[in-house]
Amino acid sequence: IYFADNEQFSVRAVSIANSSVNFKGARVGERLESFVEAFGKPIAEDLVESYASFADNEQKITVFYYPTNKKVLSVYIEKMPETKQQVLDGAKFLPESINGVYLGSNISYKLSETKSNENLEQAIRVAYGISEKLEQKNYYYYNLVDLNNDNIPEVFVYLVGPYFSGSGGSSALIFTEDLNGYKLVNRFSLMHNPIIVSENKTNGWHDLVVQVAGGGSKYGLVELKFAEGKYPENPSVQERLGKERVIVGMAIIADDLQIRKGISFQ
Repeated sequence: IYFADNEQFSVRAVSIANSSVNFKGARVGERLESFVEAFGKPIAEDLVESYASFADNEQKITVFYYPTNKKVLSVYIEKMPETKQQVLDGAKFLPESINGVYLGSNISYKLSETKSNENLEQAIRVAYGISEKLEQKNYYYYNLVDLNNDNIPEVFVYLVGPYFSGSGGSSALIFTEDLNGYKLVNRFSLMHNPIIVSENKTNGWHDLVVQVAGGGSKYGLVELKFAEGKYPENPSVQERLGKERVIVGMAIIADDLQIRKGISFQ
């Protein structure tokens, strides 16, 4: 059960890998097309991570499949709460577990902010040395989150589009803000959302747990720990988390990118 206010969601979820369970005629072990026939066009699909999400009035169904033949491996069901339209309109939920690392009900979810921020956009441009106008297919998502428990939120920015993304993931930045504006703390490459801000801390900063996939990388979760003034910049070269780990924290930038397009650069 995910407990939340108007920015997070209350939803019951269960993962099923049993071929005897029937989803409007579609079953685990069958090809993805059987779920398309049963539920219609997916509301979201990620070819890199090999899943597709479908929804009706009662539930959201995420189907994980083999990328080669699209044979369904397992189905993750999220029962819609009373605010089910919020779930359909924006949230990307993580599976109950990834490669034996348990997430489940220990993770709360927060969507990104929707208000554009001209000063933040300028700080992003400075960070990447961008002087030209960015095409409309480039977007940014951001959340305010206190990563170092000083009661002053940092700004976590997730960037997608041709300028910022590749086959292995997208770019991200962390800024602090004071009276003089935004100061860059960290940059990342090859990131996938949502990003989990773990309850665990290293050197006073919360660990970040992120997915690694695509670009030839082995799929899994990695833990980014703050050391020598920053987090590791490239998650794909970090050691994958082992089985039987339990992660507790909040998933930020928890947006389904197929539904919520992010904020365009001005």
